[in-house]
Amino acid sequence: MICLRPHHLLCNLCFQGEGYSDEFVENFWQLHNYLNANPDEVCIEIIAGDDDICSKCPNDLIEERHRCGDVMTRDQNAMQLLKVQVGEMYSLNQTKQKVRLMGMHGFRQLCSDCEWYINLCAPVIEKRVNI
Repeated sequence: MICLRPHHLLCNLCFQGEGYSDEFVENFWQLHNYLNANPDEVCIEIIAGDDDICSKCPNDLIEERHRCGDVMTRDQNAMQLLKVQVGEMYSLNQTKQKVRLMGMHGFRQLCSDCEWYINLCAPVIEKRVNI
């Protein structure tokens, strides 16, 4: 099982090997590859707060976590747009279906103020999720 905060369901789908540090990127690659190797089998549990991606983030020790912006608001918005709740479990393919249902408008609404959105995520989300 992998634990992800709600907005990280989208980050995982767009991940391309960029990140805050080498340790962060290595951890994210491991999670991303594991999920993609078993897209119908691995359970993703939706959690509130720091998750398996956050666990290696160098910003985790910074009180305001300035690079992450207002993650609690982003998570709340992701739960509404993706129609998920904390404590629920999904496979990777189920999360892709939720993103398809949310559509590009929802993706832009949720992520357009993220520093990774324009250069990394926006160009790949349509191809990877077929929305």
